[in-house]
Parts: sequence; structure tokens; C-alpha cells
Amino acid sequence: MTLCEQILQYVTYEGEVVLDSFAGSGVVGEAALNMKRNCILIEILKENVEKIKNRLGQNRMFRPLME
Repeated sequence: MTLCEQILQYVTYEGEVVLDSFAGSGVVGEAALNMKRNCILIEILKENVEKIKNRLGQNRMFRPLME
């Protein structure tokens, strides 16, 4: 279990929404999806958006709003 997953386990319940307004490479989003939480990731840097797509793109629950 990653540190992000441990934190989410203590502060959220399964099915809740996790908001990460500075998503970076999507580590928190990946942890949220692994822990059966929904997540909203906000990132403005295109390089980081690509990292998030690479990290979460295989997950069927991942739908990017920015292409």
C-alpha cells in the first residue's frame, strides 16, 4: 500500500470523491482509483497531463476532459 493509499484510507470512504487540484503526474488519482474512490484531477501543464494519461490511461474509469 502506497503512502497516498494509506492517507486516503484514513480520510475517505469507498465511493467518495477525491479532489487533487494540483495533480502533477497523477499519483493521488492512481491511489484513489486503486482504493475504489472517484477522483477529479486538475492540471494545467500539458506535459503533466500526458503523464497522467500514461499513468491512468489503461483504467476504464479514467476519462480525460482535455485532449
